Amino acid sequence: MPSGHAGTLMPQRMYYIADAQAVLDGTDLGRPVRLDRNPRIGEVPLPARGILAIGQATWQILDTAEYERTRAETARTDPKTR
Repeated sequence: MPSGHAGTLMPQRMYYIADAQAVLDGTDLGRPVRLDRNPRIGEVPLPARGILAIGQATWQILDTAEYERTRAETARTDPKTR
């Protein structure tokens, strides 16, 4: 990712979005389209058309303090650790 994070996406199902509508604060944001060229975030190409993916993802936390804080918060909310 452009942020420097490395991650893995593991989609179990993928759906192409043929029709949708989006409105934000009363403004129509338009309809899905298929682009001639894939958009990019940094060097990462994105799909040229709308896709919904359902599955799992993991990303490495690069900041050690953030990692420790996240582990502690997760342990407090994990029903298996109660």
